[in-house]
Amino acid sequence: MMPASRSVAASTSTPSVRANNEDTDADSEDGSSLNTPREVIVAPSNNDNAEFFRTYFASSGAPQLLVLAFLLSFGIGSVVSIVPEVLSDRFARLSHSYAGQPCSSYEREDLPLECTLGGQDAQNAAAIATFAKNALILIFASIVGSVSDCRGRKGFLAFAFFLSSLAPLVLVVIQFESRLHPRWYYAAECSTGLVSTMTVALTMLSDSLPKRHRAPGYGIFLSAFMTGFALSQGLAVALSHTGVSIAATCLLLSGCIFTLFSMPETLSADAKMKAVEKRAASGDRGVLQIIARPIRELGILNRDRFFRRLAVVGFCSAMIYSSDTTLIIYYMEEHLAIGYQSIAYMLFAMSFLGVLVQVFLLKAVIAWFGEQKTLILGLFFGASHNFIYGIADSQSVVFVGLLVSELTSLHYPVLVALRSFNVGEDEQGHVQGAFHALASIANAVGPVLLQAIYNRTKDLPYPGPGTMFVFGAGVFFSGCVVACTLPSKQANCQDSDTNRQPSGEAVDLSPQDTSIELESQQEALLEKNAIRAANSYAGTP
Repeated sequence: MMPASRSVAASTSTPSVRANNEDTDADSEDGSSLNTPREVIVAPSNNDNAEFFRTYFASSGAPQLLVLAFLLSFGIGSVVSIVPEVLSDRFARLSHSYAGQPCSSYEREDLPLECTLGGQDAQNAAAIATFAKNALILIFASIVGSVSDCRGRKGFLAFAFFLSSLAPLVLVVIQFESRLHPRWYYAAECSTGLVSTMTVALTMLSDSLPKRHRAPGYGIFLSAFMTGFALSQGLAVALSHTGVSIAATCLLLSGCIFTLFSMPETLSADAKMKAVEKRAASGDRGVLQIIARPIRELGILNRDRFFRRLAVVGFCSAMIYSSDTTLIIYYMEEHLAIGYQSIAYMLFAMSFLGVLVQVFLLKAVIAWFGEQKTLILGLFFGASHNFIYGIADSQSVVFVGLLVSELTSLHYPVLVALRSFNVGEDEQGHVQGAFHALASIANAVGPVLLQAIYNRTKDLPYPGPGTMFVFGAGVFFSGCVVACTLPSKQANCQDSDTNRQPSGEAVDLSPQDTSIELESQQEALLEKNAIRAANSYAGTP
């Protein structure tokens, strides 16, 4: 399909317009018309990109969120590759009476049985902890989102950073106290389910940006997250396990302090007032109403056909995307004999590619194909990278899968943006919280289901334990199929708040606005032809 452009501007500046609906050619002077439906796709221009970055960095809160995304990912990412080793060794000593050298000092073929059993205990405990964490998210995410619509987001974000700092803090204590059980680490990790840092941050970004900039804006946010994650792998290589854990704790606590003193409140007074009025009208006063509130808040997922199908897509994505991210690290260590330093290098390369995808590729793909097709493409890559994990029998093959997984990340900013497009400003926290609660169910089911498949297939012939990832590829592909059925008018940006601009400024029309403009042109043309016919009948020119 050849790119085409349509501009409406009072100056020589002409931003590009993309419309996924019916376009009608202008009528010829003799009254003939071409009424041919077609899809108009416009390549992104330098002016579009410059305008996006100006809007992003001029908005209140968005630049600060980049700093917080970096601190969050640097803190969390620095301990990702060391947690399996530290906790596997501790399980081996406490549960299997191991008393030798650290388990990480052995080559795979020389690994003592106690260390192998400790690694399996750590992997099972991680799956159970993920289930418990997501149970908390299910209960609290939609409530926190809805309450933040009424009371503001800043306090919730600071508290979320504080909770995130607890897990690496416990990891520090575990390495100093030899009898401390790993269950305390998993309990601290579960506490982050009370308030999700990412959900609150993405909701604040929705507050700060106009609709047409939200999907690429989420991409920029995720690129900062991935940059921090990539650089954090250097700590795992340069410092001891204890040093990394201390550094992670300090970084996450600094995020809490930065939020309290430097982060502006992004919830507008108007949106807050509307949310308070709506909440007052609902009247949550009875005990049963309060208990049932988490379930009732999820009712937004059943609002219409679009939300129901989007919920299915989100469920398929969340069920596997978070699970394979956690399990692939254990899988690489246990079954492919890849050490934590090699894992750190691979995660660095993977995260660096992710930054390039979010900063340079995402906006261009959305401009060329639209949000819906970008979503489908990302889900297809999700099926592909899980299939590669499943058939991987060497470090090089699994590394290819890790790189492809960053192309999967194309779908996530779009998925978040589609939720935001289709609700009012007073429901941003509510809808993000509800979808995050749904994702928590998927995140809880995913690891347990994949672990069950692993336990049944780990001793079978090739692909053996990799079967769980092959199953994950099938789930991703199912989400891809459902994404193809989303109503196109709701699955692409329909930003009407830029419809009217001051004289001399270009107007960047959304698909809905373009359709309205074209219909107006048709009506005006029909009216002109009718007047021409009447004048001809009356004998006037």
